[in-house]
Amino acid sequence: MLGFLVNCVAGYHGWAGDYYEKNIDSNVLKDVFTSLAIIADQLAVLNPDVTLEDLEEDLQEIL
Repeated sequence: MLGFLVNCVAGYHGWAGDYYEKNIDSNVLKDVFTSLAIIADQLAVLNPDVTLEDLEEDLQEIL
């Protein structure tokens, strides 16, 4: 299930694009993978329907 992480950004980009049936911005995705952080502007590009507040519990659990 986590096989997409082996290829890092490229693997996740392919998986997420197929799974969500959306064109995912690979530059923003690379920035998130590199920094292991996400800012509101990046999130808006990746999913304009979600805010950082919506993800607060998930982010706390992950980090």
